[in-house]
Amino acid sequence: MKKIILVVAAAAAVIAQSCTKDSINPAQDRAMLETGREICFSTTGIGVNASTKVTAVTNENISSFNLLTNNGAADAQSYLWTATASRVGTTPTFQTGRYWPNSNPSYHFYASNAALTSVANGATVTADGTLDVVCGYVENPNFNGLNLLNFIHIYSRIADISVTSSKGYTISGLSLVLKNAKTGGVYNVGAESWSNCTVVENATLIEGTNDYYIVPGTYTINIDYTFTKGDYTASFSKTADVTLTGGKNNNIAITLTADPAVPVNFTVRVYDWEIQNIPLSVS
Repeated sequence: MKKIILVVAAAAAVIAQSCTKDSINPAQDRAMLETGREICFSTTGIGVNASTKVTAVTNENISSFNLLTNNGAADAQSYLWTATASRVGTTPTFQTGRYWPNSNPSYHFYASNAALTSVANGATVTADGTLDVVCGYVENPNFNGLNLLNFIHIYSRIADISVTSSKGYTISGLSLVLKNAKTGGVYNVGAESWSNCTVVENATLIEGTNDYYIVPGTYTINIDYTFTKGDYTASFSKTADVTLTGGKNNNIAITLTADPAVPVNFTVRVYDWEIQNIPLSVS
């Protein structure tokens, strides 16, 4: 996903700000020499219309997130430290127990509900498709001041699939198979890119609610079905490509036909942790 996705994905806005020293335990570890102001965060919303993958992350249910800081250089070690940003009371404020240093280092902030690993030029998380994962990144923070950190949901979610027939045919024997589904891998938080993906050759989807998390991209769906109307019965096997948008719930509406030469029509709609309805042609 490119940076523009941060806008359409209704990502979370998170602000790094200064908290008074009195608001924390002075005995906590410091990242560097303290100035008396802790590095803190406040949230304004993560995925308002969240959907379930175990429990999808929202501003209301997130109690903490992982934070990793380095200088974004190839060695990935300068100014390296990690912390957990934890919610304070019922307010959307998160404290880290880390302080702004006296100097102005080249900080890069990486945040996620998954474990973060420092790598050359950035940070990564490893995801396997069993949980909703959100990540955020600040490349050039306002040192010792106010910063905006945008969280995005890194997966596409296949949500509801509806199937209708043309001309009143009865549908039976419906099979929906997603080919070569990338269900997880290593996600680079700063670059918003995937690598070393786990691929499921044949992933079964169902008519109705799926709750299937997948690496964003274009995939092929194989569709087998039988049409019946009066004495007429015929079976068909068709395929179509579908593009699944990251950071969205993707609803797929499928219209089947009785003509072997006519493509199956797909409509995909996206909603936040939104719905996306996607049109899809199947040949």
